[in-house]
Amino acid sequence: MTQKKQHRELDRVVGRLQWEERNQASKSEGRYAVLTTRDNVHYKLYRSGELPFNDSFFDSYIGHMVCVHGTIEEEGYLRIESIEVQVIF
Repeated sequence: MTQKKQHRELDRVVGRLQWEERNQASKSEGRYAVLTTRDNVHYKLYRSGELPFNDSFFDSYIGHMVCVHGTIEEEGYLRIESIEVQVIF
């Protein structure tokens, strides 16, 4: 009997992206891209196959309101599939 892979729809989260220094004096010390929603929920963003800290991919999005499509995981991490800047009028 073959198991069928279940398709899970991606989560969509909108918020402001900032760098946050975390884990001082440990091997995972560095800048984490943190998305803060209007409800003050924080998600640490990362890309599949990349370390979750010091990822320069996020540099051009820092300080902007963004929309992220990805998968919300344990411990407040969000694995991104796509990210786009939100234009606010």
